[in-house]
Amino acid sequence: MNIPLPNQPAPQQQFVTTPPSESGRQFDNTSADIMRVPQGQIFPVIAEIRTAFRNTPVRQLAELANGPRPSREHSVCPAQRVTGTSGRC
Repeated sequence: MNIPLPNQPAPQQQFVTTPPSESGRQFDNTSADIMRVPQGQIFPVIAEIRTAFRNTPVRQLAELANGPRPSREHSVCPAQRVTGTSGRC
């Protein structure tokens, strides 16, 4: 396809960088906090989908995505909830 890929995050992705000195639990906690930012931004979009679409499968997926959010220690990605698989995303 010969498409050049960026090697640096876009300005709106700069918040994702973590200090390279972090490791273990400190790295995990910082990473979880970083991922909460975009997650908080997507929930209003999910709510719009739930109210705007009449397509049952689309609404069901939006309801699943908008379901209870697991705590940091019990993170499970939506695909694992759907498939019932174990492990991390």
